Amino acid sequence: MKVPENVATFITKSFDRLPSEVLSALVVLSCFGASADISLIEVLEREIKQPLIAPLEAAVVDSVLGKKDGKFFFMHDKLQETAYSMMKPEERCLHHNLYGQALAFVVVREKDDRYLLTAATQINFGGPQAVIDDNQALSVANLNLDAGKKAMSTSDFFSAHRYFNHGILYLRSGHWNKQYDVSLELFNFAAACALMNAEHERLKMLTGEVIRHAKCFEDKFRAICISINLLFWSSKLPDAIQLVNSNLSSLGEELPVAVTQSAIHYQLDHTKTLLAGLSDETLLSYPA
Repeated sequence: MKVPENVATFITKSFDRLPSEVLSALVVLSCFGASADISLIEVLEREIKQPLIAPLEAAVVDSVLGKKDGKFFFMHDKLQETAYSMMKPEERCLHHNLYGQALAFVVVREKDDRYLLTAATQINFGGPQAVIDDNQALSVANLNLDAGKKAMSTSDFFSAHRYFNHGILYLRSGHWNKQYDVSLELFNFAAACALMNAEHERLKMLTGEVIRHAKCFEDKFRAICISINLLFWSSKLPDAIQLVNSNLSSLGEELPVAVTQSAIHYQLDHTKTLLAGLSDETLLSYPA
């Protein structure tokens, strides 16, 4: 239903006449945009212990909200903007963080990732300035890591990249020493998404950080592979081959200058020797 501008103005002015409980509920709803699932609002009501459903139903009666297909929605963009502007700018980050943390708690407690992306998005709207301490910052970094992986599983690399980049923002000073594992994962996944999104400068920065701080070659391997792929995709084949050779050399391996039958047979025999001592279970345990 499209509300005419003059009607929207009239309803906006009527906000002052709404009960405070309704106004508070509208502020919460406005943090989720133009609409939100009723099921999500029910969960949030339970977690933050603030009346939401009944006040929002009252707002439906007053034609401030609509209700359809399991959602509450603002009848006009100006209504959502007005509700959102009722918060002081410096308080908005705290509201977003509160609602995101409440939903994140549900995700962890119930082992249900239905609200994972919404929780991470709300917390990210709040930003690092809204977290209360280093432990919460680390939890949010891990939450963004999980959200990014979920987005990647649906091939939404742009959203995934956003979550991984937000996760990196929540890492504190010295994170490569204190929070090594989550740092390595966030940077590697962010680099993989940057490759898919053709964000080449960002990719170089991310892989450079991994290669600089990784504790061993195995931890550098993914970043090196991403860097090689970037060179291939950028039609820089000689540079890609040079990078492959330099990394093999660091491992004490050399590619033959010329590919001959004897060189092929030597490498095949060498590979058979290496594999001979490994069980089927060990081979199957390696990542594909």
